[in-house]
Order: sequence, then structure tokens, then C-alpha cells
Amino acid sequence: MWNLEQFTPHGEQRVFERLRGGLEALYANRFYAADLQQDPWKFALHFAELRELGITRTDIQWLLHKGILHRRPTVDETNSLLRSATTTLSDLLFILSDKGCSYVSPASVAAAPTSDGDAPDLEPTDTQAAGDSLSEWRPCWNRHDRELYFGDQLVKKFSVPAKNQELVLTAFEEEGWPQHIDSPLPLTKSGEVAAVRLRDTIKRLNQGHQAKYVTFHGNGSGSQIVWHRNDTLH
Repeated sequence: MWNLEQFTPHGEQRVFERLRGGLEALYANRFYAADLQQDPWKFALHFAELRELGITRTDIQWLLHKGILHRRPTVDETNSLLRSATTTLSDLLFILSDKGCSYVSPASVAAAPTSDGDAPDLEPTDTQAAGDSLSEWRPCWNRHDRELYFGDQLVKKFSVPAKNQELVLTAFEEEGWPQHIDSPLPLTKSGEVAAVRLRDTIKRLNQGHQAKYVTFHGNGSGSQIVWHRNDTLH
């Protein structure tokens, strides 16, 4: 099996060099948003645009897991977020995260190899290290592989389908991981959200974690789900 040591010390630098065009476009869009004091999502790029800039599906998965990109669904004609089981990568918009902006600065993206052929060191600066703090991270749910990540750490992997848990994680992912969401679970025959079923789903969401980075709980009303990062990592 391949291990990370085989790609050091400059593996990440080579990846950034290959993705330079797309990363520079994403960086520029974040700058435009900040300069005009606009919502960064107004300058987001579609998957098709990133493909034209040389960023593949695999690249996007890596960038999301590294916390360099954020994603959210596009909006339909009623200006509501698309949220269905048929949402695909082509339906998503992407922006560079704050962490990504610190890594993908003009200096680091455009850095050229030195005269001896070595690429410059990409160790994070103090600003980058601050961007890597726990408070900057968000979970990332890959519904196709049934994997929940926090930053680049695998939190939970589903070996068998778990419909209700996956509905919750998909809803969080498609809404960009706000601190809480309304329950996406189907209504009961009486037309009310089944609070007991929601509590059971939350309990199961907190089980089987490979790393205790994220905890889910209800808000007491039986109709919303809240997530939070754990202060002490296990």
C-alpha cells in the first residue's frame, strides 16, 4: 500500500501547481466578494466551470476534505436550495474557504521551483495555522461513499445504508452545515414529526465514530437537530 511518506516533501506543492488555474480563479472570486462587501456565494463557481479550469471530481473531493473548498447546492427558480436525493455534483456551487485563502495565496500558488529543482516549502504561516484551528472546520458528508469527515479526519463510515441518519447528514451538507437544521425526516401519518424517531436517529448518529470530533443533539423541541464540534478531541 502507498503511504504519505512516499509523496513528501513536495507532493502537496505539486498538486497545487497542477490546480493553479482553478485555485487562482476561486481566490480571485473571494477577493471580489471582499472588495465589494458581498456574500462570497454570489461569486461561487459551478462544477462545470471548475472542470474547464482543470479541477476534477477527485480534486474536489480532496479539496473538500482538506477544508480548502466549501460547497452548497444551487437554487431553483423559486430561489430555494435544491435538497433532494438526486442532487449531484453538477448541482453544487463552490467557493474557497478561509483556510483555502490562506493556503492558496498568490505567493504560494504561483511559487516556482527553485534553481535546484526543489519546490518551495509550503509549511503554514502563523495566519494559516490560525485558519487551521478547530473553530474554522466544518464537517463534510460524502453521501456516495457514506463517509462523514471533519476537516481531513474520518469521523464515521457507514458500511450499510442508514436512511434516517443519511437524510440528516445530507440535509446538513446541502445547507452548508449551519449549527442547526429542521428535521428532514418524513412526517408521520398524523402529520407531525416523530420526536422519538428523531431522538433515536440522533443517538445513532453519535455512535460508531472513529474520531470524536462532532456531536449531534436535539434542541428540545423534537423538530430540530444541532451539531457542535467537541472542544476536547479523543
